[in-house]
Amino acid sequence: MKYDTPRKAVYSLLAILAGLCMALSACTPAVPQPVTTGSTAAVSATTTQAATTTTQAETTEAATVGTTATAAPLTTGAPATTTNAPPVPPVIPAEHKPVEAQEVEELPAPKPAPEAGDAAALDCTPGKLPYAPLPASQYYAYNQLTAAQKGVYKEMRAYAQDMQPGGYIKQECVNSDLLRAYEALLTDYPQFFWLSHSFVYSSDEEGKLVYFQLEHRRYGVDYICTKEEALKIAAQMKAKIAGIFSGISPALTEFERELYLHDWICDNAEYEDKAVTDANGHLYAFSSYGAFVGGRIVCEGYSRALQLLCYYAGIQCTLVTGNTLRLTGRPDYSAHHMWNIVRIDGIWGYTDATWNDEGLRLGGANQTSRRWFNIPEDELRYDHYIDNAFPLPSADSFDATWFAVKGQLLAEGQPADAFIRGLAAETAKEGGQYAEMLSAAPGAVNAQRLMWTLNTADSRAQISAGLEDPIGRLYIERRSARYCLVHW
Repeated sequence: MKYDTPRKAVYSLLAILAGLCMALSACTPAVPQPVTTGSTAAVSATTTQAATTTTQAETTEAATVGTTATAAPLTTGAPATTTNAPPVPPVIPAEHKPVEAQEVEELPAPKPAPEAGDAAALDCTPGKLPYAPLPASQYYAYNQLTAAQKGVYKEMRAYAQDMQPGGYIKQECVNSDLLRAYEALLTDYPQFFWLSHSFVYSSDEEGKLVYFQLEHRRYGVDYICTKEEALKIAAQMKAKIAGIFSGISPALTEFERELYLHDWICDNAEYEDKAVTDANGHLYAFSSYGAFVGGRIVCEGYSRALQLLCYYAGIQCTLVTGNTLRLTGRPDYSAHHMWNIVRIDGIWGYTDATWNDEGLRLGGANQTSRRWFNIPEDELRYDHYIDNAFPLPSADSFDATWFAVKGQLLAEGQPADAFIRGLAAETAKEGGQYAEMLSAAPGAVNAQRLMWTLNTADSRAQISAGLEDPIGRLYIERRSARYCLVHW
């Protein structure tokens, strides 16, 4: 949304700071209509539960610096026993709110440049890691910025990492550069859990930005916690993360590291339903901190936690925002969501830890799903709509999916009945009752026909060979053009 304002203006994106994450269906209060009067700009990003970034800083003068997303469980009940129809996606109430433009008459008092302070104490990086952490120069959103925006980003980071109020921007820039840089900073730094989605800035007579503040209570801008609180939280996170990595072998591949960290989050965190209706009362549910201490999070918390752990494992990972899709294939703009895109051995793939945590549990299995683990974009788009602030890398390979690595990807031309029979037999021998599979070719599995074939006496005898108790009736649910859940 664009507002025509004088050269000096205050733009404030009043956000529910429910973390880049309206995704969990967070409903934000109404934002007042734009009012014009003055000369400093207050900018804030509207974030709600599992976040989706609907920012257009590069195209609008008064842009939002935020992300809105809502994390939601993929299914709402036990899976149907025999169906080729897609599952019903979650319906989560939420709404996009407009940017508020406001002018004030005076500039904030100048502040000195940041000095060395508590940045080291606020750093939650463990002292000893089995891998070299990902260098900040490889953070994804930073590398989508222009040279001027990168300069602003670095200056803002210097203030933010030490929880400084703010100061002068030396890099010559305009307001859209500032907005873009701050959004990139929010996207790249899950370890800066204290950041809000608001700041104030002022410009000179030529409209050039000269000053910004992350903390200015007169305009309702502040960090989400005090520095004293942040220091305690950082110490807790550091200890918890050190414990997580103490169980990882230095010999693990990138895929194995990601899987270990993903599963740790799913095993130790739960979806915080209360944040759906009370985002302000559960701000940490939208942060990486919420995953490590307390374990009650929404989609933004899942996504930021995985991003941070991947950083410490030397893996590139960034946030993706958007919406869930309706059965009609159209995006549900009330169901905002956030997930990740991860680079494994040079291959980018989408991972949705929120839905992996809930997908099979809601279907009756108490186990983590692998359905949305490093999947290519065309499979993701079956139930996710991408609406991201930054352009994303191409993700078109199955090679880094859990299914390909674990031998549960049906190759093109491979007989589906023999493949599923072998998959069911192997899973049953390990004591399981649920097996997931993906087919490289869409529509390769005809669930109805295969259930007739696989439930004959001879077929079930083959599957049950060597088992103490024969398996019961075998069911196949085709939940997308490629993904099937097999259970008995």
